[in-house]
Amino acid sequence: MVGVGCDTAYISNTPVTNGERHTLKYLVAGTPLLIKNSKLVSKKEMLQSCSIKFFNRKCPRTAIGILDDKIFIYITKSATILELQKKMQSFGCSYAINLDGGGSTFINTADEQFPAWKKVKRKYPNLLAW
Repeated sequence: MVGVGCDTAYISNTPVTNGERHTLKYLVAGTPLLIKNSKLVSKKEMLQSCSIKFFNRKCPRTAIGILDDKIFIYITKSATILELQKKMQSFGCSYAINLDGGGSTFINTADEQFPAWKKVKRKYPNLLAW
């Protein structure tokens, strides 16, 4: 899960404690954790929180990462989990987590939508926005 406080950023694969929850302004969950403490999370550890089919399937995915413990980077990319992990590493993320994958993943800006070819086939009850 990803949390943002007044002066902290938090990515973890463990639940947030009551004390931490009170310091966070935003909280988002996803799986699997891709990078922790600037180290790649092992395939074995990632597969504890997702199926091998989900892990290996190449599809649009959204990930969020932290640079320098303060700057968030988020991307949408057609990739397997391993490819997504390596992409987040290439950006220099100290922490990164996969937020979603498959038919519900897209990023929409004022100018464009990714994936551009995708036609929205369902209603979206949740939206992550900055």
